[in-house]
Amino acid sequence: MKKLLLTLLGVFVAIPILAQDFTYTSGAVTLTYSVLDEAARTCAVKTSSSKTITAVTIPAQAGAYTVTAIADNAFLNCTALQSAVIAPTVTKIGASAFSGCKALTKVYLGPEVATIGANAFKDDVALADIYITALKAPSIQSTSFPAYTATLHLSDTQTSGYGASYWKNFATQVPMPLPTGMSTYNLATIASGAPVTATPAQSASIEAYLAPGNTMTFTTTLKGTDLTEATVFWQVSDSEKITVVNGKLTCNAVIDTPVTVTARSIYAGDMIIYINVLPCSPASDSDSNLFYTVIDESAATCAVAAVTKSIASADIPATVMLDAKKYTVKEIKPGAFYNCNKLASVTIPSSVHTLGYRAFYNTALEEVVLPSSVVNLAGDVFKFCRQLRSVEMPNSVTYLGSYSFDGCTALETVTLSSCLSEIKNHCFLDCSSLKSIVIPPSVKVIGSNAFNGCSGLVSIYMGHRLNNIGTDAFKGCTSLTDIYLTAQKAPTLQSTSFPAYTAQLHLQGKKHANYNAGYWALFTNRAEMNAPTGMSLTVGKLILAPSFVYAAAASSDYNTAEHIFVNTAGETHQRTAALEGDGLDSGHIFWTSSDASKAYVDHNGLITVKETPELFNPVTISAESLYADAPIRTVTINHGLMTDVPDIIDENASDRLDPDAAAEIFTVGGLPVDGSVKDLAPGIYVIRQGTKIFKITVK
Repeated sequence: MKKLLLTLLGVFVAIPILAQDFTYTSGAVTLTYSVLDEAARTCAVKTSSSKTITAVTIPAQAGAYTVTAIADNAFLNCTALQSAVIAPTVTKIGASAFSGCKALTKVYLGPEVATIGANAFKDDVALADIYITALKAPSIQSTSFPAYTATLHLSDTQTSGYGASYWKNFATQVPMPLPTGMSTYNLATIASGAPVTATPAQSASIEAYLAPGNTMTFTTTLKGTDLTEATVFWQVSDSEKITVVNGKLTCNAVIDTPVTVTARSIYAGDMIIYINVLPCSPASDSDSNLFYTVIDESAATCAVAAVTKSIASADIPATVMLDAKKYTVKEIKPGAFYNCNKLASVTIPSSVHTLGYRAFYNTALEEVVLPSSVVNLAGDVFKFCRQLRSVEMPNSVTYLGSYSFDGCTALETVTLSSCLSEIKNHCFLDCSSLKSIVIPPSVKVIGSNAFNGCSGLVSIYMGHRLNNIGTDAFKGCTSLTDIYLTAQKAPTLQSTSFPAYTAQLHLQGKKHANYNAGYWALFTNRAEMNAPTGMSLTVGKLILAPSFVYAAAASSDYNTAEHIFVNTAGETHQRTAALEGDGLDSGHIFWTSSDASKAYVDHNGLITVKETPELFNPVTISAESLYADAPIRTVTINHGLMTDVPDIIDENASDRLDPDAAAEIFTVGGLPVDGSVKDLAPGIYVIRQGTKIFKITVK
């Protein structure tokens, strides 16, 4: 009995386990598939669930399996079927696969088809067009097609095989239009919004990040004219973590190793888009609604984004721990909070340098406080934030992208950075609650449609460096009554820059010949602006006591610069500037720093020293107005060593200072002095000789 049992076990082991069939719906068609190779994750189309389907597109991937074959009899006698598009992954079409499809008129075969079985298209009497992109002609049987009257559409590069075997029986063989490329873009991952394009001779790739529960949709299209078939086929290397349907990626699990999503067409060549979904990490010590991606491993910087669209608030940390290593949060990722329409509050740390493209698109934010570390605000960054009421942009911001505040219909007050050189196209489009805007003197260009649709805008203040106002820049500003403009040369103006020319044009000075030409001449209601006679600069309370302060007396003489000497970062110094003169239309003061990363100044003149300036390389803080040829006051932040160098006032110092050797000589205010050490006039000087620095008193 024991021997019999062993024999039976041997029989059971020898019997192969049959693969289980499964169904998968693509588009409106449900097909049954059979697994061909479990290890390789390949399958074949076995049959259609309906014999009445009129069109079918065989997908490149069904669930977790790549579709590589169409089984024997798969669409046998589907008499209503009129067209079939077969994925570029399919290598084999089985015997009688489409036999009896008497209404079938068009078939599209991809570049990988190698075998077409007997009777594959038998009795398909309506078949008129066969499109095939395989560069090497597939093997074919004498009965694969019912007749050879159909037109065979081939690539003009297909020179091998189609004039031999049974293919030569197709008397009509014509070239087909071919695509010139394939482009893809996703507004949350491509900061510029520009598509990534693959050409027939070259593939292209793009990086993306997804957290569990999040989705990302790619718009992918074939480029070219008169294309007969433009379907994009999708595959994914790990369908358990990422699923993809018509370009929509859904993350089902944490991405710990890269997952590759591919998009391709039926056409031959290397024209494939690769979307590489890279690992992203939840921080070990932060909000679980946020995840992080490394920007620069060596610099230990990362970017942050939301895990879920339902997030209501975000307190972004300055640093996070990822895999037991500390990273600085430098960027809010493109699309980080895209369409998080419940997000009502966000805290942005002083480590953040960039707010990426569409970072806060369509959120519920009412107010945004940006730290002085922010330099770049990418396009669409606050687009459609319809509850946003006020924005104060720090003077560190040098770039503001197009459509940044488009559709912010509740936006009432905006303070722009004094370091902007351009207000880009559509920047404040349809900000209908905005009443007044002051454009800093740094701005040279106002782009097209920049303030189009700002129907509540009453007054505009524009500085003396402005040289161009774009098409439709203020179109739809129907409430506009006053335009203050101090540029002495009239900026370039388009016919549609303003909705009408009824507003009063306030100009600086008495002679405005340049404004009597072009479209400026249409402004007939004009007024003269008085220019300031000076600017006062006063030293306010020192919020934190500095190591040393040398301040010139407050004066309207704007050529007199104040000097502050700093040894320790973190010091703050309050300064107040005011224009002098009667009947001024604008008293606005604009503060700028020559290097905001070292010394930052806010809109109220509060200077914060972030980093001690390099010796003999000071940072200049400037205060100016909108007016042309107006006073400018400066505060110079110097390295504290200019004051801390010990005095050398006796002859015994000659062993440390060589009066005959070359030297760099400066006043204690940091100004260079010409001549040699021996020629110095009485006073106090700082001298750099080689690697040594001395302070001397000359009597």
